[in-house]
Formats: sequence, structure tokens, C-alpha cells
Amino acid sequence: MMETEELVETIEERSDYEIERGKPVPSKKHAIAQTQFVIAFYRNYEEKFRVLTEATLDLGNCKPTPDICVYPKSEISWEGDEVRLTKMPLLTIEILSPKQALSDLEDKVEDYLAAGVKSCWIVLPSLSEIVVYHKGQKPKVVTEGDVKDDVIGVTVSVEEIFR
Repeated sequence: MMETEELVETIEERSDYEIERGKPVPSKKHAIAQTQFVIAFYRNYEEKFRVLTEATLDLGNCKPTPDICVYPKSEISWEGDEVRLTKMPLLTIEILSPKQALSDLEDKVEDYLAAGVKSCWIVLPSLSEIVVYHKGQKPKVVTEGDVKDDVIGVTVSVEEIFR
């Protein structure tokens, strides 16, 4: 039987950020990747899409906050405000943090796709990889060249994100 003192030592202290947001603290690479995605989408698709960071989605059974959501520009405006968006984005992008389990993000992807999100990307900054998920298809791992997502009609350069 494990002594109480030993048990306490194995529990890692959670930061205020983790407690408040319910997810691990992002790293420098996470922040750079998130910024690069926003820049890439605005540079290439400003007239077509609106990119939201840290917007909470209301999926009914859960209320996740993807790192990035991409909506048709015509569907998201400055009029009104929402704390939890009920309209699903075309694309969610989750960026793996160093203390986060990949399986947690894969579970989120399943929830997003079940709720009507058309495309989900998981970004692995330490590997410079982007994994693209679509409902009913095998995930596609992209490590160089372009991420071509024909489901939503976008192309993003892997090198542009990880430069």
C-alpha cells in the first residue's frame, strides 16, 4: 500500500491556467504554431474565412475550446456576442502541448466531427506534423509540402507554419 506522503509526491501541481481552462499550459512552440496558422489563414483566405482563437464550442455534452476555429466569413460577424458558439466551424485546429496526451486531442476530434465540424487538424509542433481528420476517413499525416484540405477548400504550407 502506498503511503500518503508518496502519493502526494506523484501528483503534479496544476497551474491556475490549467484549472481555469481545463487543459495544459501551452508552450512557446504551441504559441508560435497558433500564430502562424492565424497569419496563414488571413494571408491566403481573409475574404473567405474568419479565424477565431480560443472560442468555446457548445457541443451539448461538452464545451471544448479549440485552439483555432475557422468559419465561413459570412457566418461570423461583429453583431451580437456569444460565450459558447452553437454554430459549428468548418475546421478546428488543436495544437498538442508538451504535457498533453495525443489521445485527449483525438477524443476531441471525434466529438467535433460528431457535432458537424467538417475537418479537424491536430498539430504536433515537436515533430513539425499536421494530422488531418475527416469523418469516416483515415487520418492523413503531413510533414512537408502542403496540407490540402479539399473538404473545406484550403491549402496551407507546412513550411510556412513551422518556419
